[in-house]
Amino acid sequence: VIPLISKGRAEGDGGTQDMNYILGIQLAGSGKLAADFEDSVDGTNHPVIGNTIITKSLWHHAAATYDGSCWQLYLDGVPDTDGLNCPIVEPQHDSVQHAGLATAMLSDGTPAGFFEGIIDEARIWNYARTVTEIQNAKNIEVSSATGLIGRWGMNEGGGTLVMDSSQPNLGAATFTLEAWVKRGSGGTSMGTGAGGLGVGGTPAAYPVITKGMGEGESLSTPNLNMNYWFGIATTGVIAADFEDTTNGGNHPALGTTTIPEGEWHHIAATYNGSCWQLYLDGNPDTDGTNCPNLMPELRSIQHTALGSSLLSSGLPSTSGYFSGTIDEARVWSVARDQTAIQADMFEELTSGSGLLGRWGLNEGSGTGALNSISGSPYGTLISDPSWVDGFPLLDSEPPAALTDLSATPFTGVVNLTWTAPIDPDLAGYNVYRSESPSVSLSGPLNGGSLVHGTSYSDLGVTNGTTYYYVVTAKDLSTNESLASNEVEATPMESLGTALMFDGVNDYVTFGPASGLGVTTFTLETWVRRASGGQLMTTGSSGLDGTAGRPMAYPVLTKGMGENDSPANLNTNFFLGITDTGVVGADFEDNATGGNHPIWGSTLVAIGEWHHIAATYNGSCWAIYLDGVGETLNGTPCPNATPESGSIQHAALAAGLSSTGAPSTGYFAGDIDEARIWNFARTQADIQSTFG
Repeated sequence: VIPLISKGRAEGDGGTQDMNYILGIQLAGSGKLAADFEDSVDGTNHPVIGNTIITKSLWHHAAATYDGSCWQLYLDGVPDTDGLNCPIVEPQHDSVQHAGLATAMLSDGTPAGFFEGIIDEARIWNYARTVTEIQNAKNIEVSSATGLIGRWGMNEGGGTLVMDSSQPNLGAATFTLEAWVKRGSGGTSMGTGAGGLGVGGTPAAYPVITKGMGEGESLSTPNLNMNYWFGIATTGVIAADFEDTTNGGNHPALGTTTIPEGEWHHIAATYNGSCWQLYLDGNPDTDGTNCPNLMPELRSIQHTALGSSLLSSGLPSTSGYFSGTIDEARVWSVARDQTAIQADMFEELTSGSGLLGRWGLNEGSGTGALNSISGSPYGTLISDPSWVDGFPLLDSEPPAALTDLSATPFTGVVNLTWTAPIDPDLAGYNVYRSESPSVSLSGPLNGGSLVHGTSYSDLGVTNGTTYYYVVTAKDLSTNESLASNEVEATPMESLGTALMFDGVNDYVTFGPASGLGVTTFTLETWVRRASGGQLMTTGSSGLDGTAGRPMAYPVLTKGMGENDSPANLNTNFFLGITDTGVVGADFEDNATGGNHPIWGSTLVAIGEWHHIAATYNGSCWAIYLDGVGETLNGTPCPNATPESGSIQHAALAAGLSSTGAPSTGYFAGDIDEARIWNFARTQADIQSTFG
């Protein structure tokens, strides 16, 4: 047979090297249509041959159907067999032999048999079409339809690729997802499924580029699993996830650097089949050790989207919307390296090896988002997003130099603060240090990752040594400003001693301590985290590890989740470190016993001294890390009154009940200079009494 459309040829019988199907023209003197398949039982062939000789040099429409029982061939829409060739056996659909046009290939792609002539509008359907369906569609171009699993219109007119229009062509087992974003306030966060983002203390997130969401994790319907998900977590860091082909399990990844609102930044996520890597402004934002070693579900029929996540029906869920601006969104079928990402991040690409989809969003009006990759789907704007100016072009002018750098020394740390310069494409900062004046701009303390935000804690200092600092600003085009004003600071010697807790059963109790009951407060202490410890919950809807809320390790507490009635069994206050490594706090109110958790956004590093504080003024929370205000997650202003009449016991490194019994939680590490105030101190107050 001379092959027209095929998936395999004679190679091996009784396995995945059997042929799934072939349609062609019989060579041996007849010139008639011919088709065949090998079955899934023992690899036996089941050929069929037509009745009509096909004339050369004329266009003809050829088709073959198999309905699970019987063959039928069609020539120019007319049945070409009697329909009585009925093997009643299943073709080998698990074949790993390659599919092709005008040839037939082995499992390694080796071809044999070659058609001479012209082929157009080749299609593969996953069901046996009727004679009426074949006749109605044989003279038109069908780019996509229900059951159409492969269609090549061959309208490219040049080059060496023919595109398949039947599928979105955005599924990928390895990938790079990238876009320029300018975060706005608000948005609607979402989770990505069991074990994914928004579950078990992992923060929920806002979608940027997605192919799917949590819909189904059954092996019987793997195409309802999510191929990839890319966005920004509620904590402000890059977030990504996929569901695998093994059991639909989720594999989330999170960055480490908070992305400020109102600024343009380039974000990217790659997965190479083994490990995640995230990039912010072209710089790695993870350590590359998040390695699921599983394949993403590239067969997913869930829809691809920007700024939302869609089900297999194309409908969004009730949550999950990005607030801000997206530009130059791209999906690649390869995991690009840092050099490639940096080289193209300022470019408006229209093509590239492995580039599956690219939406430049330069239309400026209308309801369509054009895709510059031929055969890859265009986008439709839903609910009228606004057309605005895009990401900043590469420039050569650096930001202005900082003029208000200040340094505050403490025991084992120097805290630096400054004010951000006005620059439309500010990327971050470099911090430089010396033990003598006139600091050199070489070897920044922050290494290759820029500092985001306007503060920096230098923990690599020796008490009693004087240090000199300058800070520079860097823009997205990598232009660096001149040095800031130079400041000096001498960290202080340690004051007294501290207590070390093993995270297993160590804690300090203060008893019911009615004198510590407060309705407004400041909780503050120095901590040096160690690995380990045991997590606890502060109660239902508190820091409980559900609905995107983390659990926590207790540090300074008066109470735990015990009972909402009577009122004096409610938690007065709780300060700790969450399972995501940020400062967390909570209280239960005197009206209903409801919890009002809050948590920060900056990681409290293990093995380093840090000052943590939480204040509540009767209406709103504030959290401070090393004297710097944190971006809050949760409900910052619950406008509720803490249960100051609680008879639950106060403690360090544990949460205690009204009887003094500990919960499941224990803090591992060192605690020093713990304080409870009966009013909400200001940032200046907190900074002034670190020692």
